[in-house]
Amino acid sequence: MSRKPMSDMGVLKEIILSDVNSRRDLGKKLGVSKAAMTQVVGRLLELGFVEEGPSVEEARRGRKTISLRVKDDITYFLGTDIEGLSIRACILDCGMNIVASRQCAIGPDWTVKRIVNRWQLLIDEVLDEAQIEVDKIASIGIGLPGKVAQNGSFSSRAILPPGRWVDFGAGFISEKYKRGTSAANNVFCVAEYERRLGVAQGAEDFMAVVIRYGVGAAIFANGAYITGKEYLAGELGHMRIKSGGLKCLCGRTGCLDILVSGRTWLDRQTASDSSIRRQLSKRAKYLAIGLGNLFKIVHLPLLIIEGIYNDYTHYFEPIFTEVLKQELKCLSLPLPEIVFGNVVQFKSSIGAAMLAADVFLQGHLESMLHK
Repeated sequence: MSRKPMSDMGVLKEIILSDVNSRRDLGKKLGVSKAAMTQVVGRLLELGFVEEGPSVEEARRGRKTISLRVKDDITYFLGTDIEGLSIRACILDCGMNIVASRQCAIGPDWTVKRIVNRWQLLIDEVLDEAQIEVDKIASIGIGLPGKVAQNGSFSSRAILPPGRWVDFGAGFISEKYKRGTSAANNVFCVAEYERRLGVAQGAEDFMAVVIRYGVGAAIFANGAYITGKEYLAGELGHMRIKSGGLKCLCGRTGCLDILVSGRTWLDRQTASDSSIRRQLSKRAKYLAIGLGNLFKIVHLPLLIIEGIYNDYTHYFEPIFTEVLKQELKCLSLPLPEIVFGNVVQFKSSIGAAMLAADVFLQGHLESMLHK
């Protein structure tokens, strides 16, 4: 069966969203002949969407190829998320640079209606800051906590501080701004950031674990996320580790959430150094046991840890690594590479924006072409 010809805008999408930036590499990745790719790139150059950059030397052949670069202001991507007591939004250009960003706090007793009104205002503020018309936005990505329904309402059932179960809808975003919109659990959004721009670039298999208000995990294996119809990130926090103890927000006792999450973390302003070290030691062990159970089911070569322990890697990492190593030793499984992600304030919003761009960017570019 012959391959369907790649459209010009399909090639442009690939240049924007991937790290491929030469005719040769584009043709190889897309299965397009060098001659056909040269014609497509020529048309993109004529349209002013792409410009040629400096020559890049190929290491194996010693030859030079001309790099391609998409102009940053062709279109933009909006990402936004809600987590804990914060709402964030940012706008990215085609170079994945943040051109505007805003964050605001929400109160623990706010109604859903009040949260929605403030969220809408925040998006308006970030659009005003960027001085970009809405029709220049290719797509909108939303990061939500909990189980995310992709039925147009972009709703989730989640636990917001201080432990309130909330049925939350973000459909107002697509209704107001009339852009292609998608939503995913925040942990998937963080994982996507790491895959595209962070410590997992080029990785085909990894696990991302986010420990903030709760504990979640996303698994990327064989080049795709392991998920069902809904973007429900692995609710690692509700894996039961021990019997008894404090009751979790889910109603059971012994959950990993109680033992390691940011919700139950010490107040760092008042806790002594010795108290913090004792807590870190216990929490590192519990987290290693929980992740050891998961790695025995899906063993991956790379583990990315994000969140509250990234400030304590010098103490937390050795204990965590040793316990995880012992957990995997019983099955002769190798220890994965363990990486603590860099602190990036809008990581979840950026990941949400890129997930939405995967779905909607080509259609948006086609519509721009025919205007």
